[in-house]
Amino acid sequence: MNVSEFLSAYAPAERTIKLNNEKMMRSESFMRQENYFAPIPCQKAVSDYQDSLYLENERLYRLRFAVERALNSGYLTDSEREILTRRFIFSEKWEEIAEEMCYSVQHLHRIKRKALLKISVPSEFAEKNKYI
Repeated sequence: MNVSEFLSAYAPAERTIKLNNEKMMRSESFMRQENYFAPIPCQKAVSDYQDSLYLENERLYRLRFAVERALNSGYLTDSEREILTRRFIFSEKWEEIAEEMCYSVQHLHRIKRKALLKISVPSEFAEKNKYI
């Protein structure tokens, strides 16, 4: 996984976490229904499903925190940090960022290219698609 892929993994991780949380709430609601009398194997299956969602969320939270840590490192200038945060955390379009920061899109790409050289992917995320 290169640096750009690492930073780009933030938004999908955020969406997956929200979806998994919703799935967990629905399964909890299903188990709490008054007229729910499922056999023990079914209850175990739901519990295992919830555990798998929890573990996936835990991995995705670690990824998100690693991206945030990389963006908040002291190696980036304020403008580099703002550009990367707007693009990779808030998923803004290059044109929106350029307009807000009064830069051309081409200049933003130059700044991004320099900033990406200052960031390294933590070893636990170096393997491609491990956390995505």
